[in-house]
Amino acid sequence: MKGVTVKRVDKPTYEIDDEILQQFNEQQNIFGRVIYDNTAPFFYKWDYVNSEKMIEDKKKGYSRVELARVIASWTLYNHFVGAFSDQKLDNEDTKLTEPQLSQYEIGDMVEFTKEVKDTALKFGASLVGICKLNRKWLYMINRHGKPIHIPKDYTHAIVIAIEMNDDIFNSPDWSAVTSGGISYSQMAFLSASVAQFIRHLGYKAISSGNDTALNIPLAIDAGLGELGRSGMLITPELGSKVRICKVFTDIPLIVDKQVSRKFHKGILVMIL
Repeated sequence: MKGVTVKRVDKPTYEIDDEILQQFNEQQNIFGRVIYDNTAPFFYKWDYVNSEKMIEDKKKGYSRVELARVIASWTLYNHFVGAFSDQKLDNEDTKLTEPQLSQYEIGDMVEFTKEVKDTALKFGASLVGICKLNRKWLYMINRHGKPIHIPKDYTHAIVIAIEMNDDIFNSPDWSAVTSGGISYSQMAFLSASVAQFIRHLGYKAISSGNDTALNIPLAIDAGLGELGRSGMLITPELGSKVRICKVFTDIPLIVDKQVSRKFHKGILVMIL
């Protein structure tokens, strides 16, 4: 979105009531409930439910070819088991021997933070921001019912937004699911690659998609945008047409200021 005037502020644009806010159980979001909530009407009903009948009915947007495209778009996200990890990825059968070097000494943290952002952008990020990790945004329990533990030395988050194609909003058919699959596969590549970049410099990194922590509050903290009335992140550049992933790290990167509620030429876009 060209010509957008973005105002950034020193103080957070929201307030937290510590007596009300509790860490969230990931099993209670839509992805967790579809697997674990047998009272939900959508229990174990995925995107492809009734797909054979839709194909037989020759319904527009639900052809056999479009179904194959949908499933293919999720390939990297569904099969890259190391995408969201706290470990340095290693597979001797598929890579050349990598040099084992000592930890990189960071001189100018401002310049190094720029290098981290440039790396994410080179790998395909549309937007990238940095924030301190507010542990209130971490899930208490993960989707599989296990407590989430992020060591205290992970102090910062690199938050990455990926622009989605217009199909996600222009059509309710399988092309919208394909758009989501492409973005989720990009999330897997981006978060894993940025995490590997940090690990190969001798520092710690945990790559994360929708798991581990709430994405939208982290994106707001990292200056990528504001919360819209829809509950979605609204970015100055791309609106809400983004998917979000993140990388937690122990590097004390320079954080970004939050975007003001009046980020687009004085128009109020966020109401709490």
